[in-house]
Amino acid sequence: MLRGAWSLLPSVREGMRVSVRVPGMQVRMKSTEKGKEEKEATRDSTQQRLDQLASFLESQPKERPARAPRTAGYQRSQNNTTQKGVQAMAGARRTEQLGPTKTFQNGQYYDPYTLEPTNLTMQRRRRALPLLGPTKREAMKQDPLHILGLNPAKPSLADDTYKNGALLAEFTSEMGRILPRNISGLTRKSQRYIGKAIRRARALGILPVMSRGHGPKGSGGWR
Repeated sequence: MLRGAWSLLPSVREGMRVSVRVPGMQVRMKSTEKGKEEKEATRDSTQQRLDQLASFLESQPKERPARAPRTAGYQRSQNNTTQKGVQAMAGARRTEQLGPTKTFQNGQYYDPYTLEPTNLTMQRRRRALPLLGPTKREAMKQDPLHILGLNPAKPSLADDTYKNGALLAEFTSEMGRILPRNISGLTRKSQRYIGKAIRRARALGILPVMSRGHGPKGSGGWR
């Protein structure tokens, strides 16, 4: 009898465990399902509110708020400021056009033409000339005689630059001096050729000695 009772005890214990555990799990499942339903309901409600707000904003007319009418005093002040601004700009442009003016000393006599706007502006300082001429590479790029292959020092039928007074006069100063290399920008060889051609032209009477000269009309385009 005791052995049979002891053998029945494990089955009774298992039944009691099952009967106790199952109701707790059902309660937990029900609570989780209720929480999910509540979360979904809150999400739906917030989404509906956002949709309603967006539709309301879209339905509103997009117009700027009307400004208050400006008074007559405000308009006058605005016109005065614009006129002053225009006058200031005009004065600045005039000063820019004239530039820095010359300084006049008291007690000095000046000719009337010195008071003209074109003569009042100060002349810009000239850039100092280089002491030496250009290098060989630079001179070969800008020397017209070297680029065109001309030799005015050697008279020939194919090259008549030795008697072209307009070309030779470009390499002389107003006082008739031959321009140095730092002004002419020629190569050393072309500088020798042009000097020889200018001296020959003076001997032939093509160029004057004491000035740059103005030859006869129609002679090579120079006058």
